[in-house]
Amino acid sequence: MTRINSEKLIAEQLVSEPIVIVSPPNHPLAHKSEVRPADLDGQSLLFTEKCDYRNIFEASLVDAAVQPLCDLELGDIEAIKKCVIAGIGIAALPKLAVEKEIEEGSMSALRWKGPEFPIVTQLVWHKDKWVSPALSAFLDVTREVILDH
Repeated sequence: MTRINSEKLIAEQLVSEPIVIVSPPNHPLAHKSEVRPADLDGQSLLFTEKCDYRNIFEASLVDAAVQPLCDLELGDIEAIKKCVIAGIGIAALPKLAVEKEIEEGSMSALRWKGPEFPIVTQLVWHKDKWVSPALSAFLDVTREVILDH
């Protein structure tokens, strides 16, 4: 996780964001008791744009000398989800974004035994910014919504 570390900013860590590796439910890896990075060799992989969890995921693949059949970068999590459901590939995505599809059975969370993805949602604001009543209310509502989810 990239921690915000700045003399000009306040960064409040709110919650850990679990990342899951997902596949279509009929994919052979969906039925394995555990999936390691090397198991993704020769698979079609779908990636988000550059972000912390993608970097960790890709590093685990490089360390395992994984050569994907193909890889595709998409800028939208919803597009990646649709591609996984359609059987186009496997992806690493925030659990929150795919919980519904996993529960419905249109997507499977693989039993990942690779590196963890230490991602945290942070609330960030300028330390010298006057915290107006509106900004204070926004920060409070944001905390409430994220922490209660």
